[in-house]
Amino acid sequence: MELEKVIRCPVHGYISVPPQVLADFVDHEIFQRLRWIEQTSMRPLYPSASHNRFVHSLGTYHLARRAFSAIISHTQLGAWGGVAPDDYAKPFEIAALMHDCAHAPFSHTFENLYKANGGAPTAYLLEQTAPLDPSFKDDYEALCAVELPPKVHEELSAAVFLDYFGAAYTNRHGSRETLALVARMITGCVHAVPVSPQQEIENCLIRLINGVIDVDKLDYIMRDSWTSGVNNVSIDHVRLLSSLRLARTSDGMLQPCFNKSALSTIQSVIDGRNYLNYWIHSHHTVVYYQELVTRAAQGALRSLSPPDDPSFLERSVFSRASFARPAVFSGRCLYLTSDADLLHLMKQCLDTVPEAEEYLSRRPTRVPLWKSRAEFALVFRDRGHNSLVTLFGIIPQLLGPCLSAAERANVWHLKVPARLEAIEPHEVFITIGDQVVQYSETMAGPSGKSGDEDFFFYVYIPRTAEAKRQACLDALRKARIGL
Repeated sequence: MELEKVIRCPVHGYISVPPQVLADFVDHEIFQRLRWIEQTSMRPLYPSASHNRFVHSLGTYHLARRAFSAIISHTQLGAWGGVAPDDYAKPFEIAALMHDCAHAPFSHTFENLYKANGGAPTAYLLEQTAPLDPSFKDDYEALCAVELPPKVHEELSAAVFLDYFGAAYTNRHGSRETLALVARMITGCVHAVPVSPQQEIENCLIRLINGVIDVDKLDYIMRDSWTSGVNNVSIDHVRLLSSLRLARTSDGMLQPCFNKSALSTIQSVIDGRNYLNYWIHSHHTVVYYQELVTRAAQGALRSLSPPDDPSFLERSVFSRASFARPAVFSGRCLYLTSDADLLHLMKQCLDTVPEAEEYLSRRPTRVPLWKSRAEFALVFRDRGHNSLVTLFGIIPQLLGPCLSAAERANVWHLKVPARLEAIEPHEVFITIGDQVVQYSETMAGPSGKSGDEDFFFYVYIPRTAEAKRQACLDALRKARIGL
C-alpha cells in the first residue's frame, strides 16, 4: 500500500492525500488550474491575502475526511438503517475536493458570465444526472423553489466533474450510482422527500458540504482570515468536527448533529463569516475593484475579438467549451482560463480600455461618497427600503446639478448584497445527553437571515470632482422621493 502524500498547510498543519486521489483528481489539468484562480476579491484591501482555490479545495477535502471520521466514530449503529457507512466516505470526500473545480477566475467576480454564455445552464446539469438519478430534476427544482438557486460555479463544477472525472471516479473510487450523489453534494441538492435510510444519510452529508455549517465555509473563513491578517474570531474546527454524529430528532428525522461541547464554536463560524462579509467583502475598496476588474476584462475581451463578432472571446472563455478545447484567435490560444489569462489580455489593451490601465496600476480614478455601512446609515437614516431602491435607480439624474456632464458619465453606483448569515431553527442540531435539539433552543442568537430590507450601495464619483463630494451627498440626502 502506497503512503499518502503529505502537504504542509499553514491553516491545518498537514493534509494527507491518497495516491489514487492525487492521480485521478488533483494531478489533472482542470484541478491544477485552480492554482491560478484567486480565492477571494480582498487583495486590493489586504495584499497578503494571496491564496487560491487549489489550496482551499485541499483544505476542504481535509476537513471532510476529519468530519466523516468523527461521524463513523460517534454515530450509533442503528442510525445507519442497515446502510454500510464506508460506502459514503469516497463520494463525500471527493465532492469536498471537487466542489470548486470549475470556479471562474477572480473569485466570484465573473461566474455569471458562464451562465450568460451557456457555461452552466441548469438544463445541462439535469440532462447529465437524469440517467444516473431520475429524482435529481424534481429535487433540484424543489430546492430552487424554496431557497436561492445553487451558485453558477457549483452547477458548472458538478457538470465538469461528471464530464471529465466521472470515469476515473467509477473506476477506482465509487460506484456509478454515487456519481449523481457527488453532484448533489456540490450543488446542495438534497432529496426533497427522503424515502429510504440511504437518502436520509445522503441529505445529512450534502448539508455538511453545502449547508449552514459545512466544511467549505470552515476552510475559507479560517483561510481568508489567516492570509489577510484580519482580527477575526478564532474557530476551533477540531473541536467542532470531532463532535459530529448523525442522530434522529424528536420527529424522527435523521440530522447531522454537533455535541453540546461545540456550542460556542458554532456561533463562532457564523460570526466569522459575517465579519468577513460585513467588513471585508462589503468594503468600498473591494467592491470598487471587483467592478473595475469586471469592466477591464470584459473591455479587453471585446477589444480583442473580431470586429464583426465582439462577443467571440467572452463566449469562448466563459463557457463549458473552455474546459474542453483551446480558443484560438489572432495567434493567441486560451485554454482553462485563469486569472493570469485575463491579466494578459488586459495588458494588450492599456491604450483602448481605460479600466485595464487603472486596474493594473492600482490608481483608482473614483472616490466613494461614503466608506462604510455606518456612514450610509447616517446619510440615509430617514429613508426606508423602498425609498432607497428608488433613489438607487436615479442617482445619475440626482447628481446632475452637482457634476459636469463628463463627471456624471463616470459616476458608478454599485449595490452590495447583504450576505449576512444566521441560523434558522431547522438548520443546525445539537445533542445534549440523549436529546437532539435545535441550536436555537440552546442559544439566544439571531434567528433570521438579512434580506432585501438591508439595501446598501456605494456611489463613486470621479476623483477630479472630489471637491463636490458634500454637494453630491446633500443632493442624495435631500432628494424628495418617498421619504
